[in-house]
Amino acid sequence: MNTSDTQKVQPQTFLFEGKVTGSYEAIKSFLNRFSHINRFQNVTTFSLGTKDSGNKEALVGTLEATIKIQYGYLKDKPVVSALNLAFLKEGKPFDFAFVQSMKQDATQLDPLTRTSSGKANPFQ
Repeated sequence: MNTSDTQKVQPQTFLFEGKVTGSYEAIKSFLNRFSHINRFQNVTTFSLGTKDSGNKEALVGTLEATIKIQYGYLKDKPVVSALNLAFLKEGKPFDFAFVQSMKQDATQLDPLTRTSSGKANPFQ
């Protein structure tokens, strides 16, 4: 086996910085979507407070969140094809005897019968 195939892969990162303004529920929903992104993530900075503006009456209930999230990902790396495995190169046919015996056993099961004992729904 080639040792370059088993070397540790170092993750790459990028930083998201942003501010979100809105109600508590809107900010919570927005940040909840970020937390479900399929990437490694590390929240480095988060703050939540009232929006600082001269027009206080227009912004009642409006908050501002500032967040910095570091995301990680792995660069694409070529992998060894399964077609290059030694047992596939031998050209021998696969042995499906086990599969045939499973099919035979599955067709020889006794049918299930409904009995009148017990509750129809055990969770009631």
